[in-house]
Amino acid sequence: MIVSGWYNFAMENNLEGIRVVSFESRRAQEIQALIEKYHGTSLCAPSMVEIPLEENAAVFRFAEKLFRGAIDILILTTGIGTDILMGVLQTKNTMDEIREAFRKITLVVRGPKPLAALGKIQIKPHITVPEPNTWHEIVTVLGDRGLLQNRKIAIQEYGVSNHELIDSLQEKGAEVTLVPVYRWALPRDLTPLKTAIQEIAEGLIDVIMFMSAQQIEHVLQVARMMEKEKDLRKAMQHSVIASIGPLTSEALRRNGMDVDFEPSKSKMAIMIQELAQTAVDLLRRKKNR
Repeated sequence: MIVSGWYNFAMENNLEGIRVVSFESRRAQEIQALIEKYHGTSLCAPSMVEIPLEENAAVFRFAEKLFRGAIDILILTTGIGTDILMGVLQTKNTMDEIREAFRKITLVVRGPKPLAALGKIQIKPHITVPEPNTWHEIVTVLGDRGLLQNRKIAIQEYGVSNHELIDSLQEKGAEVTLVPVYRWALPRDLTPLKTAIQEIAEGLIDVIMFMSAQQIEHVLQVARMMEKEKDLRKAMQHSVIASIGPLTSEALRRNGMDVDFEPSKSKMAIMIQELAQTAVDLLRRKKNR
């Protein structure tokens, strides 16, 4: 049962009286400031850290294929992953050599962040995947251009393999090479995350925000460590679960969780702004279930 006092406030279109948990790490302070801008109470619980792979064997295997012409298409999925990939490639190759190799293949970017990462090194992609930038759009745009059958496609991964994308490409006749460039780990200090999980399990949180699929995995992992997964799942049925976009929403549903809110665009500021406009109504509906 929700026990915080959101329902005592007549004002809507803000988060006054609403307790919001965010599991974001890199942009935790920014999210907290946005929640507080709309008068919400923010509980930030960083759930993950990005750790570059100490052994870059997969990247160097990809590089060997790239430079001998055995890659047709490279799909860049994240900005930070693109940055790390380029940094690893530059340990053994000049930027001119990398640019020349990329000119010979089809470069696909999943959204604005890998596009910006390429822009920093003056490389232009051939295809920019349209919003909402999920694996569905990647497969569709490649299929529409006849770029699947018998194509050698490399995917820059961002910590968790997207099995739907991989399976779909392979089913349509592509040969897939995975290029993992970093992995996710739990933070060293789990205290904030454990506190958030405990408060959710006790029914003290109104809105739970997820910004990535990996956040979901880590929250559940730590809940199991605490022997609180059952309590967490039960309590989440009475909180509003907010998802940044389709990829995260898919992951929530795969894990048996409802998605109560998804913003019109997968942008953090838009998410919190639109959440402030709808949170009171959403909470009323969940309370009356």
